[in-house]
Amino acid sequence: MYEFFYGWYMKCQSETQTLAVIPAVHQTGKKRTCSIQIITDIEAWTVELPGDVFRQRKKSIFIGENRFGEYGIRLAVHRPELIVKGKLNFGSLSPLRYNIMGPFAFVPFMECRVFYRFQKGGHILFAFETERASFEYEYPVFFPV
Repeated sequence: MYEFFYGWYMKCQSETQTLAVIPAVHQTGKKRTCSIQIITDIEAWTVELPGDVFRQRKKSIFIGENRFGEYGIRLAVHRPELIVKGKLNFGSLSPLRYNIMGPFAFVPFMECRVFYRFQKGGHILFAFETERASFEYEYPVFFPV
């Protein structure tokens, strides 16, 4: 058995707000887990889940009820400390004309790849402790890794 990490970095931003979501699966020895990192302008959270809720189908990752792929992000996190619910729909994906990795793009075995940009919108509601935050994106940017 070997160790690995496989994840996507999905960043959406408007003129005033930023949301980054990193769905991932981890393998250490015989133990497999998955996680969803959620990063906003307000705070960051890591939701850890058992590995058996991770699935990948074509260009989509599923972690429990959460979906990440070329058509958008659907979040459904229900924890005592955090509730995140909502959907961001992606429009037509278009390849980037440049590589934001800069000179690191030429490093052999560099695992990070940046593929697409898109424009569309959606709505995600966060509830954590005593605060609420709502994110609406009209001109997001998507970077799967």
